[in-house]
Amino acid sequence: MKNAINWTVGRRLAAIAAIGAITTILVGAFAISGMHTLQGDTAVVARYEDARTLMHALDTRSSELKVDALKAVAYKDNSKLPNDVTDDTATVDDLMKKLTVLHIPSSKLDMTAFAASWTTYEKKISDFVNGAVANQSAAREHVQDVQAANDQMDQMLGSSITSMEKDAAAERAAVKASRAHTIRMIGILGVLGVAVLWGLSWAITRSLVPPLKACIAALQRLADGEIGHQLPEKSTGCVGLLEKAFNSSIESVRSIVTTPDTAGAETTRSWRPDWGTVTPT
Repeated sequence: MKNAINWTVGRRLAAIAAIGAITTILVGAFAISGMHTLQGDTAVVARYEDARTLMHALDTRSSELKVDALKAVAYKDNSKLPNDVTDDTATVDDLMKKLTVLHIPSSKLDMTAFAASWTTYEKKISDFVNGAVANQSAAREHVQDVQAANDQMDQMLGSSITSMEKDAAAERAAVKASRAHTIRMIGILGVLGVAVLWGLSWAITRSLVPPLKACIAALQRLADGEIGHQLPEKSTGCVGLLEKAFNSSIESVRSIVTTPDTAGAETTRSWRPDWGTVTPT
């Protein structure tokens, strides 16, 4: 039965090259897409890690402000402590700006409420220190208010740090899963591409090699003087044309060999005649 796909040898080889190119493009495209996804996920993880670091720094500043308040009622000369409070407050403001730039989702961290809590805490510490500078003895009676405010800030910061750590861990897990998915899909696409390429190569090889071997065998039989053998014309493309050309050549040779000469010679049954024994005269 003749192959329904009438492909030349060039088209068959081009098909193999095309499958290889498509496989390479698909694997490359998926690798690039996966790389962009990983970059985005990694950036999110970095933001949460930075936010957690800033939270720890803010926790330290919270303790520093509490220490400023306690110094205000402990030191005899507390006149310079308002400047220390101003410096610590400026550091907090700088950290808050850095935290805002990270654009942490409001579902993870309500920056408005977070900033308002810090403003309240800073004002309470500043007012306490200024009051201690004016009247240290009266300020000592309200030291517990400073501790209560600091405990409230510690609770808020601790909760925020824990939340940032959980979110960072979740994003790291997402990055790991995304990386595994990308590697898995690249492997699947690569294996499928190789399988299709191998299958197509095998099919094309099967469509070329046996007919060519048959042509070689037929030519060998022709060289041995057998002019009655023809090839089955079941191939397509260049190989099919070769089979037709060979059979046409055989027909031509047969017609030449089997045509009687002008002297009425008998029809030659073989391309290579048997001259018999030559008797000298």
